[in-house]
Amino acid sequence: MSTLMLKPNGNIVKLGEVEYLTWKSLNRANNRAIRLDLNRQIKRRYIKSLDRDKKFPISFSLFDGGYGGRPDVIRYVITTDVDGDGDPVFCHLDIPVKFTGSDVFKTVLEMKP
Repeated sequence: MSTLMLKPNGNIVKLGEVEYLTWKSLNRANNRAIRLDLNRQIKRRYIKSLDRDKKFPISFSLFDGGYGGRPDVIRYVITTDVDGDGDPVFCHLDIPVKFTGSDVFKTVLEMKP
């Protein structure tokens, strides 16, 4: 899914595609997970404490088939912050497959040398 591209003239280095959530989409997806009683949810109090202007990158995702009347979901591990030592803080959240298009966004990381 992600690729490393170098332009021969050295102007732009594309590091790859990254999926992320905005604060609004993270809050919306979490409220849905709570309402649907999905296995992975985040405390609302924690989401309210996050910076609303940041984008929260997805570190890992995994398909999880629904059971007992629950929908098929993608289980996401989302980087939400860094702790005092500079280590990432991760949260786990289940998002129903049919809502991933409206909650999860993609961007290409580029770096100018």
